[in-house]
Amino acid sequence: MEVNYFGPLELTRALKNTPVYSASGAIVNVTSFLALATLPLAGTYSASKAAAHSLSRTMRAELKLKGTRVIAVLPVQTDTQMGAGLPEPKVQPAEVAVESLNAIESNLEEVFPGLPSKGAAEAFRGNPEAVQQQLSAMVHALI
Repeated sequence: MEVNYFGPLELTRALKNTPVYSASGAIVNVTSFLALATLPLAGTYSASKAAAHSLSRTMRAELKLKGTRVIAVLPVQTDTQMGAGLPEPKVQPAEVAVESLNAIESNLEEVFPGLPSKGAAEAFRGNPEAVQQQLSAMVHALI
């Protein structure tokens, strides 16, 4: 919670008197697909990402009148040191960065970077319970 929720909250508060809070400003919060679906054995991580996603929505509503855009980025497992032990497919960090910047230019509120994230988002929209079951089965197969 300290890093994934309170960190973005405090950073946003610290930027209050800067150009970020203007008609041309934007805040990009990298949450996670796990803000939507819980990964068994990582419930606290999922909860912290869900809190960050909720924070993004709240900030978007609060800052809209100032013209500041708030974008939530929800990647699945990303090819980073933290995700080294996670199964493929993984999203490349460059994809997350490029699609986040494109979301600012395209005025999007949420972005699921990379094909694996887009596929997970589509599956979740269609049947969230099935996605949750698939995540549970994946974790149980690993342990």
